[in-house]
Amino acid sequence: MHNSEFRSFSSIFTLSVLLIGLSLPPLFAQDATKPEQGEEQEKAAVIPDEPKSIDPASLVHPSLAKKATVEFDEATLAEIKTWLEEATELPVVIDIAELENDGRSIHDEYSDRLNDAPIYFLLNRLDAKQLSWYVNDEILYITTELALAHLLETKTDPVGDLLDAGFDETSLLEVIFSATPGPWQDIDQEGGDAKLLGDVLFINQTPQLHLRIQGLLTSLRNHGKETYSFEPEQHQTIHQRLQEPGTIDFQNEPLFRVVQSLSEQTGLDIRLDEQEMRNDGRSPRDTASLSIKNRKLKTILDLLFGELNLTTVVENGTVLVTTELAATSRLKTVVYNISDLCKSNSENMGLMDAIQSQTSGPWQEIDQEGGDIVFPRYDVMVVRQTETVLAEVRTLLATYREAIKLSKPRQKKDDSNDVITHYYKLDTAISEELWDSLWILIPEGKVEKVDGQPENLGRVLVFPSQSTLKQGVVGNSKAGHSTADIALIPQSTMIITHYKKIHLQIEELIKRIEAGDPPVGSTSEERPSRGRQNMGGGQQGGYGGGGGFFSIPTQ
Repeated sequence: MHNSEFRSFSSIFTLSVLLIGLSLPPLFAQDATKPEQGEEQEKAAVIPDEPKSIDPASLVHPSLAKKATVEFDEATLAEIKTWLEEATELPVVIDIAELENDGRSIHDEYSDRLNDAPIYFLLNRLDAKQLSWYVNDEILYITTELALAHLLETKTDPVGDLLDAGFDETSLLEVIFSATPGPWQDIDQEGGDAKLLGDVLFINQTPQLHLRIQGLLTSLRNHGKETYSFEPEQHQTIHQRLQEPGTIDFQNEPLFRVVQSLSEQTGLDIRLDEQEMRNDGRSPRDTASLSIKNRKLKTILDLLFGELNLTTVVENGTVLVTTELAATSRLKTVVYNISDLCKSNSENMGLMDAIQSQTSGPWQEIDQEGGDIVFPRYDVMVVRQTETVLAEVRTLLATYREAIKLSKPRQKKDDSNDVITHYYKLDTAISEELWDSLWILIPEGKVEKVDGQPENLGRVLVFPSQSTLKQGVVGNSKAGHSTADIALIPQSTMIITHYKKIHLQIEELIKRIEAGDPPVGSTSEERPSRGRQNMGGGQQGGYGGGGGFFSIPTQ
């Protein structure tokens, strides 16, 4: 997970979002009726803007959150170690054995700088050299990324407050697995694991990932309209600066001079991701040309570097110019308060479909790669994606909220008393029994003829229908095992005219006849889930019942 920035989206996208309401009525439909003049309208949910992020400075060791100013110009790792010990007052241990296994040395040279920035920024930037860090027992360790990936430790976190707030065990584990980099045993068949025992969460992971999980849990406990789960507060200032206007004029200028000039003009720390550029066959000496006046700096950077298939991300206090491919792996996690948008799980699914279809993606659920969307509670959405897609999500949600304000509230129609005729295709044996006992089992459906009553209300007709081939259990074989065979089962179609509310009872009755009830004393969760098939579908338009397996007498 890497820190990055927002990208403003085009007016074309905004227009497309406004059209979502045509295809997703559940998202825009309003249950409340429009008040008469003088009546007080129901107040819209007020979603706080804060906190905008969970700052890693509140999660790392306090000595690493201290701000410092320093510049290293081709300094050895041993010299950086000495400075870290003085600045943090922590012992620093460099894993020389792992460095040597990776073909590195404590005498390798590094160049970097801090300007009144947290010390952990400097440590995080070691990832450009495939190095990483962690703190254990008040000692700061520096090792290789590969070695750290195998350094798993178990930590516990009491989450009773989250369970009391409506986050259940399944949703908590799902959001941890989906909204953090991993790897996880349950998903990737390697890496760490997480279990919930009572009110205590047990997590076995790397030290770096433990920090991100803490940020995620903190943002679940306290989140606003849009809360980044692991984002330094310094990045908010950078995002604001990127929205300010600027003017540039570069003609065939080498990239290293371009970023140096831009840094001097804007006061931002703009850098080239030289390692990723080399991996992509590019060089800091590649040239760029652009002349533009009074445009947002973010727009200028997109135009300037986009021609070279480069882009920018905000990371560890810098604006990093990297390859588009590298940027796709830099995902960040955001927690959204959507209590004003969704009131149920079905509305969550509608919102997720809108986001996945109206943003550039990719998404794990659709493309088997990219970001994820999780709803750990109906009014909380967690998204892990690139900076570009998160900017699109922000635009979509803002446009959605504006569309709700402009849309006319509509009263949900009560159609329970609508008279409809429905075709139920059933096994003939079931339909014959229902013919005699339907209104005994559903006494509310029995109709007494009165004036003004809808025509044919309560009428039940039964017609033979096309027989159906079904697999069934046919006695026992010589070996004593059950054998399966195919049988042709007679079918009938019941045509019933009644109120919709009675049809709902008929459907439930048929389900119970076919599947039966769970044992007395069992919970509702123990009832097997049996979906209805072909409800109202097919050429016959009938109820696609017929139950599951059945017994056929052995001949």
